Amino acid sequence: MPTSSRLRVTLTVTTALLVVAPAVAAIQVARAEDPTPLQVTATAEESSTSTVVDPPRYVAPQPGRQASVIDRQAVIAEQEAAARAQAEAEALAAFTEARDRVAAVAEFAQALAADAAADEAAAAGPPVVAWTAPPPSATDDQFDRLADCESGRNPDAYNPSGPYYGAFQFSMGTWTSPPVSMTGDPRDYSYEEQKAAARRLQAERGWAPWPSCARQLGYM
Repeated sequence: MPTSSRLRVTLTVTTALLVVAPAVAAIQVARAEDPTPLQVTATAEESSTSTVVDPPRYVAPQPGRQASVIDRQAVIAEQEAAARAQAEAEALAAFTEARDRVAAVAEFAQALAADAAADEAAAAGPPVVAWTAPPPSATDDQFDRLADCESGRNPDAYNPSGPYYGAFQFSMGTWTSPPVSMTGDPRDYSYEEQKAAARRLQAERGWAPWPSCARQLGYM
């Protein structure tokens, strides 16, 4: 390269350094005063071919706020439980009061019914007992005539329709039950023993045990 050309290049570089040096110094001073990283704006060509995605932000947990939320939920749950307990207690108290009122009304109604019955009994006076005259004493002749009607006065008589046994035609149920209270077969006893049993029966029941013959003989 000729000497003149080298001289011109040297002058040009020197002049450029003199022009750029103050600008670089100014940028360094500005960066010292403002530590914010230098942002470079991408050209239209670069922005059209690449996409810059910001990294996700990390949010530090806040223990105080989380604890306050938990405490609030616990307070709400406690208040709800207290409200339920109060409602149950009020319902139980209402039920108990209603039950006591029903029992009191029933007791009062029973007392009124007892008083009314007592008033009716007092107004009616003492109960009237119907007087019945004792049956007249039957004679031996009446029993003999009865035995004649029932069996022909035969102590060994037997009627299979009942069946009935003896001179007075006893059924076995009548013969073995009070007031007769005999055992065995009536036909095993004499006529006089059968008549004594018939007398005990007539003294308690009248002539009803022998309805047909008693009406025929005029005893009823």
